[in-house]
Amino acid sequence: EVKLVRPPVDSSKVHPNQWSQQRLQWRCVCCTMASHDKCSPWPDAVIHLKDKPGRAICWRHPTNWRLDKKEIFCQLPLPYMDEEFKLDLTWRDLIENKLLPPPYVHIKRNVYLVKKKRDDVVDDIGCTSCSSTCSEDCVCRVQCISCSKACRCPESCTNRPFSKEKKIRIVKTELCGWGVEAAEPIKKGDFVIEYIGEVIDDAQCEKRLWDMKHKGVKNFYMCEIRKDFTIDATFKGNTSRFLNHSCDPNCVLEKWQVEGETRVGVFAARSIKVGEPLTYDY
Repeated sequence: EVKLVRPPVDSSKVHPNQWSQQRLQWRCVCCTMASHDKCSPWPDAVIHLKDKPGRAICWRHPTNWRLDKKEIFCQLPLPYMDEEFKLDLTWRDLIENKLLPPPYVHIKRNVYLVKKKRDDVVDDIGCTSCSSTCSEDCVCRVQCISCSKACRCPESCTNRPFSKEKKIRIVKTELCGWGVEAAEPIKKGDFVIEYIGEVIDDAQCEKRLWDMKHKGVKNFYMCEIRKDFTIDATFKGNTSRFLNHSCDPNCVLEKWQVEGETRVGVFAARSIKVGEPLTYDY
């Protein structure tokens, strides 16, 4: 690393011949790279900043760096120079909170990357003695089976939890990164949202975990639903992937049978107020 020690220079008063001497030694404003023009491996790729003598953009950064503000300003220290910027933590936190959550493909149903397996369900068997509400003693509800066409209850039956989700929103938390909070009051036992993603087998799951380890990824969105079946919401999923862990959660995950398919739902473990973070025990 080359240390540059020189008094500040007013570039507007520098003669063209002097300017060529000023740019012999430079330091990159995007990283710790510092070099001499003659020692630089790609001197033609170095962008010298005329308004800041001795400062440049080295070859390791894109040529359209002026458009890529995110990369530049994420790497510059705050404040960069006391004389130029006096930014407090409140301003910096405000900027960070405006960032978007990690990108992913939003889907409405599970995407199977393995052959879908269905449980043996007899089509003509369902709840037969339930009213329109299907109370707690409903034979299907007791077994965590969603009422289907085989049941003799009407379409208004309340034992079809995966048909309507609650209103929730993604938020930036103070200590736990991105999370989810309730956007409407939720009663105990209510269905909140389905946990969905790509359904993969054990071999694919192990491969993805090793890839994540090698890339230094620390966030995981996997939920095992049965033998050799795991829901991975890393690349594709919905808002449920942002629910955080808590030792005292207000939600629980339940496995339900819906038309013979195993699906995972997030249910309220107690009454939840508007603005309250949604969590479950991992």
